[in-house]
Amino acid sequence: QDPSFEIQERFTSVSSSSCSQASVSTGVVIKDGNKPIVQISTPGYDETSVDVINGCPIDFFVDGVVSTLGATEIGSNVLVKLPQNDWPSQVKIIHTDTFM
Repeated sequence: QDPSFEIQERFTSVSSSSCSQASVSTGVVIKDGNKPIVQISTPGYDETSVDVINGCPIDFFVDGVVSTLGATEIGSNVLVKLPQNDWPSQVKIIHTDTFM
């Protein structure tokens, strides 16, 4: 177990009278040692976003600064990729030193 590696996820409840305990993930933050902190989230209803993937608004932050998704290198060890013809769409965060 590596205490410098953390994943934090944000959940939002689903408004439904039949299942009051259901929730969906609306954001994730990944921290890995001294690498940049990467955050991907969906904005709330009627909020603007930086990117749209298959009609879904997405916000992407690196060390707290808003960025644009795509083939993006973050520092010397992290690559963020958004495959163009992949369904369902996936945002891939690759550590190029460990390929994890």
